[in-house]
Amino acid sequence: PGASFQSKNATVWPPAQDAIVMNLLAAEIFAKSGKDLSRHYQDLTDKYGECYYTKIFVPAKPGQKKKLSQLSEFEISASTLAGDPIVAKFTRAPANDASLGGIKIRTTNGWFVARPSGTEMVEPVYKVYGESFKSEHHLDLLMQEAIQIVNNVTQ
Repeated sequence: PGASFQSKNATVWPPAQDAIVMNLLAAEIFAKSGKDLSRHYQDLTDKYGECYYTKIFVPAKPGQKKKLSQLSEFEISASTLAGDPIVAKFTRAPANDASLGGIKIRTTNGWFVARPSGTEMVEPVYKVYGESFKSEHHLDLLMQEAIQIVNNVTQ
């Protein structure tokens, strides 16, 4: 069996709509390399190092989500993030120029993306996704500063 859920526009969608693609990718990795996913992951972390990732929901004040969705990278005055110089600020995807609907900020040791959430039913929130290439502590600092950056420019 499975489950279906109602999306924000009242259409029905499965709970893991991207899962099929990820499962096909996993099958291809195994077929091509002969390695199970845990061995493949270990090889990648041995070569490139460990990554630390999280996603958080931040309560949004009135108007903050709209401002975040319309933000320009030029409005961000921060020059560092978690002790590292900011090397890039995006509001559009570099590959196809599609709107991110928020902001992405990158350093050599991590990044974050902040976007308004449209799926909450009770309290308005925005989402912050982040990744550190250094440590859990660095990720925590990166996320705290990400929230400060977003709040400073959207309130």
